[in-house]
Amino acid sequence: MITALRNKIKLRTQFVVFLLVQSGIILGAAGLYVDWQVRKAVEDELGKKLIVIAKVAAEQIRDTHALQLVPGDENSRTLQRLQLYFAPVLETGTIARIMLLDPARNCYFDSKKLIAIGDEYYRARLDVQEINSAFSGNAATSRFFFDSKDQPFMSVYVPVEIDNDPHAAVLCMEGSAEGLQAIDTMQKILLTIGLLAIAVAFLSAGLIARQVTRPLEKLEKAAEEIGYGKYDSPLEQAGSSEIVILAQTIEKMRQAIDERQQRQQMMLAGVAHEVRNPLGGITLFAGVLQKTAPQDMQQHVARIMKEVNHLNEIISDFLSYARPVKANPGIVAVETLCKEVCAVIDHGRKEIHWDIAIEKGLSVFIDPDHFRQILSNILQNAVIAVKESTEAVISIVARRERLYTVLTITDNGPGIAIEDQDKVFQPFFTTRNEGTGLGLALVRLLAEENNCLIRLKPSSQGAKFQFLIPHSKAGNK
Repeated sequence: MITALRNKIKLRTQFVVFLLVQSGIILGAAGLYVDWQVRKAVEDELGKKLIVIAKVAAEQIRDTHALQLVPGDENSRTLQRLQLYFAPVLETGTIARIMLLDPARNCYFDSKKLIAIGDEYYRARLDVQEINSAFSGNAATSRFFFDSKDQPFMSVYVPVEIDNDPHAAVLCMEGSAEGLQAIDTMQKILLTIGLLAIAVAFLSAGLIARQVTRPLEKLEKAAEEIGYGKYDSPLEQAGSSEIVILAQTIEKMRQAIDERQQRQQMMLAGVAHEVRNPLGGITLFAGVLQKTAPQDMQQHVARIMKEVNHLNEIISDFLSYARPVKANPGIVAVETLCKEVCAVIDHGRKEIHWDIAIEKGLSVFIDPDHFRQILSNILQNAVIAVKESTEAVISIVARRERLYTVLTITDNGPGIAIEDQDKVFQPFFTTRNEGTGLGLALVRLLAEENNCLIRLKPSSQGAKFQFLIPHSKAGNK
């Protein structure tokens, strides 16, 4: 009797829970759907309005020479003309802010003067797809965002033709969505009911979901590690029968990839060994020949030695790029490491002036060997670039910013051609006859392994690389 009653209560409880969950999902989904539909309507209407205004404004600044604005031109006539053109638009109250951005999201003009000329508009990183669409010739709008006062805004990006350049810049306008506040008030009751219903659903389903989600989260983490090239950790096979089968399938895939990776590494090592053996013999006999050959043959022997060394460099670079690069981060003193790398590269090159300006006591959390390799590869390229310069200068500047520690390396060489700037990090791309094309590709690979960013920045002279290292509680000071 007691057992039957207990089973009946348990079944009833399960039934009540099922109803609560079902009701919660339906009410919550209904509230969210209504809110989404209304917001979408406001968003579409505001977006269309902003695009029309932005296109009209873009036509007015076609001949303003805004692309010539550089840091320090805050009081120039060009900037004043832009402010004059945009003043009527800003006075309407619909537009809260107007900016003019280049392809790198750097600012030419900011109506609020919050961003200096040449500085990056960081919020635009959230709208990369919309900005790219604008540079392709199509106007685009962002989703709603909220300012520090919790006021809703929307950004619109339209292409601007300046000085006959149809892809010169993008005009960004931020429009206020005041109507959204009234909609929020109207939907408050319905959303509150929906959120409460969803909360009840989550609470009631918590115990069941917990048993399912834990093994799924482990599988997700394991799949993510496999995606990043980490194949050495076996998967835990626990949970329901379906999850165990899925885990077994992923484990077999992991083992197969790991075995293939090991075979590839063995093959690469074997190829390198087989190639280097005859190269070693060629180097040995070329050395002997260099001592015994007549004078008129010395240049040919020197050429042999040079080509053999070049092949050895290619093999070394290829293996460095192909082998796994697992990061083992630690606290690294930026100034100390930079000076060590510069000392090695500067050996025998006293004609180079090193301009080093590193924030005192600056440290980062990164794999020290990877950091050293990244610096070495970039600086070696810089040394080659300034070889023909009258006064060779290589600058290294490092400072801590809000989200990153930014290390900038600049040289006064001939620079990188515009058509080549998008290719410099691609494997096997090089503009030098003796380059392997893997130096900067390896730099990007190592940067990504350490969750860092490496990019080529526009520069009036020479090449300018920026290495951005995210702040970490583990040691970035």
